[in-house]
Amino acid sequence: MKKAKNTVNYVVNGSLGKLGLQLRRLPSPEPTELPPAPQPELPEIKAYDPTPFIWLSAMGIKTVLDIGAETGHFSEQIRQALPIAQIIAFEPHQDRYKKLVQSGEKLRYFKAHNIALSNKVHKIKLDHSRSASKSSADISAQRLDDLELKFAKPLLIKVSANNMETKIIEGGRETIAKASAVLAEVNFAGPGRGHSSFDEIYTRLQKLGFEFHGHLSQNISKTDGSVTNALAIFKKDTDG
Repeated sequence: MKKAKNTVNYVVNGSLGKLGLQLRRLPSPEPTELPPAPQPELPEIKAYDPTPFIWLSAMGIKTVLDIGAETGHFSEQIRQALPIAQIIAFEPHQDRYKKLVQSGEKLRYFKAHNIALSNKVHKIKLDHSRSASKSSADISAQRLDDLELKFAKPLLIKVSANNMETKIIEGGRETIAKASAVLAEVNFAGPGRGHSSFDEIYTRLQKLGFEFHGHLSQNISKTDGSVTNALAIFKKDTDG
């Protein structure tokens, strides 16, 4: 077999030699290194700036009531400023509540309740326009004061509940009066724009001993630059 190959090479090279060419074996190619397979992107764990909440840390807040917690955005924020405070969150929408519980798994001293709050015990219709389920549902609302919560003071209460803020305050006067500070979502854009008006909330909280101390955050209209709603700060001089 080897002799046959040599004969073939002799004949081929003889013919190619007349043309000034020669048949040679090419060296084996180097193995090609494949690029690494793309790795799936891991979800980013967002770190919040605790600076806006330093004043709450200075107050020594030990308990936070997060009313209208949705999926836990505020609870996650406040946890970075108040690492050992107890957080008690309330969210009536079932789908948001499930995500809230998942968010709470990475927060210490956290408890979530799937209930709605109002000024009396009655049936209310939940707005599902921002939920995965668009269907409406009637659920039973409770008064904050009727829950008889056990908590350590100083107490911070945050209320953001789709036009239910004033009713929640009315149904929780005794509990709210024990707070050192309240963060309430207020509306400046007129009736029916998602939250209770600033005047409605301020009037009720002032009767409980709170004074307005500015806005923690606010949303601006893209149309005319006016403030549409804000998370307003109300504080007491003492624990009450």
